[in-house]
Amino acid sequence: MKVVINTAPGGFGLSELAVRSMGVTFAESVDMDRHDPRLVQAVESLGTAANGVCANLIIVDVDSPNYTIREFDGIEMISEPDPAYARV
Repeated sequence: MKVVINTAPGGFGLSELAVRSMGVTFAESVDMDRHDPRLVQAVESLGTAANGVCANLIIVDVDSPNYTIREFDGIEMISEPDPAYARV
């Protein structure tokens, strides 16, 4: 599964062009899942033009839909559950 995260200080944000390309309002884009196909497609097709003012967006492949995005000073990282600790 592809997930969009921010790798720059300042926080996640989309450009106006990215929001328009997804066919949503800015308010709707704020609440999108980071694995939403429209968001992933916008970042893939627009590249750096999808970045908001302080953002550097990248796409990360994850194995689990139970990922967590952790953030420090706007820089985000993905955490996935360790399969060794999964309950059966």
